[in-house]
Amino acid sequence: MNDLGFRSKKVLGFGEIMLRLTPPNNQKIIQANSFEAVYSGGEANVIASLAILGHDTKFVTITSGKDLGTVYVYYKNLDKSGAYLGGITYRVKFDNVKKGGTLSQNTKHFSKSNSKIVMVDTEK
Repeated sequence: MNDLGFRSKKVLGFGEIMLRLTPPNNQKIIQANSFEAVYSGGEANVIASLAILGHDTKFVTITSGKDLGTVYVYYKNLDKSGAYLGGITYRVKFDNVKKGGTLSQNTKHFSKSNSKIVMVDTEK
């Protein structure tokens, strides 16, 4: 890939992936024997585009259609060579995560340049 003149970022996207079923050859639904499947959604398109541009991306979606409640994001810090620093895994808690909502959280230890998300979990 060509050098695009930017530094790669770590991006975690929250959103929905939509499945669009389209009849081929501009047919009407009632005329079709098959459908073309296209996966899309605004958030998914942004994350996919950022990944193509070379960013480290992850995508989290709610597949049940319900609110998530409490979400924990676990991450580790890395040294300059990319090795994990010590055995410490940090956790960030997001309360009251609603379908379609946006949340942010400030952390003391997370760094865009040397932290890696290792797991996302919900509280049951």
